[in-house]
Amino acid sequence: MKSGPYSIIDEAIIEADTIKLSHKDNDFSIEFSSFTFKNQDWITYTYSLNSENWIKLRPGLNTVTFNNLVPGTYEFKVRAKDYGEFYDEQELTIIIYPPWYFTTWARIMYLVLFVIIAIVIIQQILQRRKTKMELQEHLRAEQINEAKLQFLTNISHDLKTPISLIINPLRKLMRKDKEEERQKLYKIMERNSERILHLLNQLINARKFDQGKIELKYQETEIVSFVNSIISLFEDQIESREIQFKLNHPDTNLMAYIDPNHFDKIIQNLISNAIKFTPQKGTVEVNIGRLEKEDKFYISVRDNGIGIKESELGNIFNRFYQVSNNKSRQFEGTGIGLHLTKTIAELHHGTVKAENNEDQKGCKFIVTAPLGKAHLDKQEIILEPTSAVATKTETLPITSAYVTDELKEITPERNKPTILIVDDDSDTRNYIAAELLSHYNIIKKSNGKLAFPEVVKNLPDLIISDVVMPEMDGITLTRKVKKNINTNHIPVILLTGKTDKETNLEGLDMGADAYLNKPFNIDILKKTVKNLIKNRTLLKNTYSGNQLQEDKIKQVDVKSGDDALLNKFMDVVNKNISNPDLSVEMVASELGISRVHLYRKLKQFTNQSAGELITNIRLKQAADLLISKKINIAEIAYAVGFSSTSKFSTKFKDLYGMPPKNYREKQTQN
Repeated sequence: MKSGPYSIIDEAIIEADTIKLSHKDNDFSIEFSSFTFKNQDWITYTYSLNSENWIKLRPGLNTVTFNNLVPGTYEFKVRAKDYGEFYDEQELTIIIYPPWYFTTWARIMYLVLFVIIAIVIIQQILQRRKTKMELQEHLRAEQINEAKLQFLTNISHDLKTPISLIINPLRKLMRKDKEEERQKLYKIMERNSERILHLLNQLINARKFDQGKIELKYQETEIVSFVNSIISLFEDQIESREIQFKLNHPDTNLMAYIDPNHFDKIIQNLISNAIKFTPQKGTVEVNIGRLEKEDKFYISVRDNGIGIKESELGNIFNRFYQVSNNKSRQFEGTGIGLHLTKTIAELHHGTVKAENNEDQKGCKFIVTAPLGKAHLDKQEIILEPTSAVATKTETLPITSAYVTDELKEITPERNKPTILIVDDDSDTRNYIAAELLSHYNIIKKSNGKLAFPEVVKNLPDLIISDVVMPEMDGITLTRKVKKNINTNHIPVILLTGKTDKETNLEGLDMGADAYLNKPFNIDILKKTVKNLIKNRTLLKNTYSGNQLQEDKIKQVDVKSGDDALLNKFMDVVNKNISNPDLSVEMVASELGISRVHLYRKLKQFTNQSAGELITNIRLKQAADLLISKKINIAEIAYAVGFSSTSKFSTKFKDLYGMPPKNYREKQTQN
């Protein structure tokens, strides 16, 4: 009586009007009768399902079968026909229930689930779009911050030059003028100049730290005296603002491994901020101690200034972030100091945090770092201990007078070496010239493009060049000087405000003989100039710097296997001097060695590659022909293997500093 969970019928089938079936019982038959027991074979039955067309059965058949009906409600009707007359219709409702997963409730659940999934997908799409926009905003902010930092870094490099020209004359005044009152003013000027230099270096270092270009070198340092030496830099500010400054330290001797050249920036930034945001006659307190349980030391700087909003405590260490407190607008800064402080603290395996004071106005910054050296790699440690490290950023020695006006051209003296000074800053050019004028002939140029023809023309004994210049920078000038056969013996000193290792290495790779950072030490510069010129003078008796004299082109005195190789190289080049297709591969094949081996040997002998040496030999031969033969320049170019007169003129000008025509005229006049 059951079809699945449903009762098929609750009464006699004759009286029933509804039958209920599960979806599994959708194959069934219905039998019907007219209660006319005579002539059954003559009775014809017709039926209809769901009010569709009537279907006639053959006479005498009183059964209809349905197979595989889909779930739903069916209205079954049947009638009998006897002798052309229809009996009354009989109706039966058949309900086939669907499976549970096709029920109305299931469909409602599916709809609800679909709506939920649609909402989740829409939220995900909106969230991704929001995240993408936030990422774009973040990248845009990073680009803006990077542009700001790049701009500030460039400004810092530019400011280092005038700072050099402030500190050096100031130190001369400090040495000569012994009047006590003025000496006090000089010291204030000196301290503040050094503070400006510290800020400039801080801007430059911020970029280096962000790019991961700085490696710390740790040495054992006595922390109390180290911090005390930094506090001395702020004595004039503390005195002028009548600030009550306290340094508390229960330990008189607290040793820890730090990088003194960078850890001092943490202390300077925190003390500078505390003094800046503390009112007149306020208090600043520095506490130094140990955290015994954590095996760390701490340094806290506390003030009673304007404090920081709680909502902004988590952002103040972000780069370029400025607090929104209106009272702080009078103390605007770059927004780099605290970001740099956090970076350096983390590189020291420590932390830095800020919190507002509970018992008074103002805030407190706390720096922690590990004691001992177990957390450090051996290569990061400098073994020499130091009790207190002087932290006056960069000091400069006393120097000679600074020349404020452009120096007048002075007739060169024969017994004096000649120095070419190349710098786009006229004050720097004049200052260096004034310092060196008593012992050297001076030539000044404002950039490398103007300086190089002067180098080729006059062959100075030494070049002093800035690195960052318009049109042609110092690195490019050095490269051109060192690759030119007639000038590569000239020593080059590079001066720059860029202190990164990559720039220094690039300059030295180009052949620079010395690299001095701005603000440069004028005494070191003088000594470097003197030593380089002296060394070149000692070498002149045995080596003139010109690797391509006529005797070396035509004849080589064979004394060793290397000399024999050079002799064969010269023979091959001289025999094929007019062949425009002469190449390094051809020469190497003639000599029976690889191109790499030939390059290495020639670089060792002449400081030139094989291609450069072949070109210079051709140009040397062309120079001789210009003087000795009265033939046109095009014929000379083709005679020495150049297929283009324009290329020949360009190469000739690079080597001799003037076009072939001018060279012939000058040599003819001489």
